[in-house]
Amino acid sequence: MGKAVAAGLAGVAAAKFLPTLVPGQFIQGNLMRTVATAASAFVAQQIAKMVVKDPVISDAVLFGGLMQTGSTALNALLPGLAAQLGLSGIMDANWSIPENPLRRVAAPPPANVSGLAFAYGGR
Repeated sequence: MGKAVAAGLAGVAAAKFLPTLVPGQFIQGNLMRTVATAASAFVAQQIAKMVVKDPVISDAVLFGGLMQTGSTALNALLPGLAAQLGLSGIMDANWSIPENPLRRVAAPPPANVSGLAFAYGGR
């Protein structure tokens, strides 16, 4: 099991590193970045098959690479999906959940009671 975990981490590393070797003009946009990561996972599996000749390790390398591909796809898809569905719990928002209408009301200006505002200074 330790070999499989180490090989899976090697697959993640390969899927992150190999797309950086491709020129930037070929990988533009989230879809192409995801495709390049998936192709890197398969290339890493083939390299592991040639070098190690252990099917457990090569399959673990592929699994790690595909996990990185899924992460890349989620990073590409989730912000757009959250904006369409209004998932304010995931995206930054100006309201709290549940929405607090009192937070929208501007605070009244501090009262100047016989110079006390000047005595204690501003904020």
